[in-house]
Amino acid sequence: VFSKPHPTLGEEINLLIEGDSFDISKTAFDTILEKYAIPKNIYFLEEFKRTATQKILRKQSVELLTIN
Repeated sequence: VFSKPHPTLGEEINLLIEGDSFDISKTAFDTILEKYAIPKNIYFLEEFKRTATQKILRKQSVELLTIN
């Protein structure tokens, strides 16, 4: 999960998933998350950037995305 600036909300929640793209229903999170916590966008990345001990480098992984 990461945030990015939004013109009216300030920031919006986004979800980054490692692996191949697949369809996720817009209502998949409705029963388990509050409205404000549901990701506005879902992105897929072939492979996360990781440290030598395999911890995910979040910032560097998000930077690999080509989003506006």
